[in-house]
Amino acid sequence: MQRAFRKAHRTIWIVLAFLIPLVLGLALMLRPTGVHEQQPVPLDDKAKAVQETSQ
Repeated sequence: MQRAFRKAHRTIWIVLAFLIPLVLGLALMLRPTGVHEQQPVPLDDKAKAVQETSQ
């Protein structure tokens, strides 16, 4: 019983070692960037003034 547990434990960690970076990498690749992002919405008048001067 002890060997089966160790083998399963090792197998699970090996699978997770490959699966977690793969999932994180895909999440970064599929993240919307660039022209897909919406403009930030100013919350107060000072922020609106800063946004108007930067355009």
